[in-house]
Amino acid sequence: MKMKHKGFTLIELVVVIVILAVLAVIALPKFLSLSDDADKAVVEGYAGAFESAVSIAHKAWLLETKGSGAMNDLSAYGNLDTNDSGYPIGTDKDDNRTQPNSIGKGDKGCVTIWDEIMVQKDIVYLVDTTPSGDALFVADRMGNTNPYYECRYDYIKSNFNENTNVGALGFIYDSRDGQVSVFDNR
Repeated sequence: MKMKHKGFTLIELVVVIVILAVLAVIALPKFLSLSDDADKAVVEGYAGAFESAVSIAHKAWLLETKGSGAMNDLSAYGNLDTNDSGYPIGTDKDDNRTQPNSIGKGDKGCVTIWDEIMVQKDIVYLVDTTPSGDALFVADRMGNTNPYYECRYDYIKSNFNENTNVGALGFIYDSRDGQVSVFDNR
């Protein structure tokens, strides 16, 4: 008995390849943007946690000072200092403040705010330094003149050794009102 072999014709194969190519062109950009979406979700998550931590520190300040005056070494936080509005401005600012509402100690002030109020520590490092393996953000105190009210936390992903994407994605903390805002300049 003779068996007839059936196979695909060249036209059928070309049609399948064209359909796969069209699907790839449509679907590929969506899959590529998933990485960007995931990065933004990470930043939004940390920004939300940071804003909540700032709010909790502000409430601790309200309880301790009854809502008046800057605070050195907020008791619930050890060395955390607050401005006149009760929002974190760093550590070890001392009583003789020339700019009582300014975030102190340069860029390190922004790192110390993070380390004092956040549970997850050692993921923020100073700009122009080599990050640890766990680093996710680089901290930068914003502004060219005193007083300095804002800290910028730029998302750099893990294990980056260069500040190649600083300013592309992150969040800004404003110590005047405790607001945290996410930015995405990608």
